[in-house]
Amino acid sequence: MARYDRRVCLEAVCEGNAAVGVRCSDIVVLGVEKKSTAKLQDSRMVRKIVSLDNHVALACAGLRAADARVLINIARIECQSHRLTVEDHVTIEYITRYIAGLQQKYTQWWCETIWSFNLDCWF
Repeated sequence: MARYDRRVCLEAVCEGNAAVGVRCSDIVVLGVEKKSTAKLQDSRMVRKIVSLDNHVALACAGLRAADARVLINIARIECQSHRLTVEDHVTIEYITRYIAGLQQKYTQWWCETIWSFNLDCWF
């Protein structure tokens, strides 16, 4: 069952928009493909590159924009919580592990939860 879920998730990511990240010595460039939206959907509301914190940006690729919004909101709260608790900005490694753990938790226990996340994230 787990292999089937992983395959379905990978197919959903491949069918969605593309995202790419390029890292140089002192700069990071994130880019996303923006496909046409439905007639009743405002294209300005679909954000594929968002800011999580002052120094952290996230680019999402996948089929479901709602999954991305859920992860973005949770990640923003975690960044704020980390800043209040530790009194320092969140590191890229920390927030990456946090989001990956959250995605793994929902995917691993998919039968008992509401959904699994069908998207890839680039920091």
